[in-house]
Amino acid sequence: HRCSDGVPSGCDGVTRMCAKPGAPAAPYPRSDPAHNHQGAFHLVHVTLAYLLAPDAVVALHGQRDAGVSLSDGTVGEVDAGSAVAVLAAGLAARLPPSEPVTACNWGTGR
Repeated sequence: HRCSDGVPSGCDGVTRMCAKPGAPAAPYPRSDPAHNHQGAFHLVHVTLAYLLAPDAVVALHGQRDAGVSLSDGTVGEVDAGSAVAVLAAGLAARLPPSEPVTACNWGTGR
């Protein structure tokens, strides 16, 4: 379970997902597969990206907020023709306003 271990994963950011009511947000725990670069979720993603290159490999996981949040695995600036920017634009054009598209990368228009 994503909240089974309170040890921080080392991933940037905080979450209230595992917090008790009224408690402040805390760092992502290492038991949260999407925020642990030493776990099987990340290892499978890296392996598939290597084996299937030059194809893109997408890792999906849920979030509490409505919409879709994208990242190319960095928080750096990207150009409008990058895969994450093209995907963000395509989803934003097709999803209703109630399902916003956000991204961790500058240059995606989000």
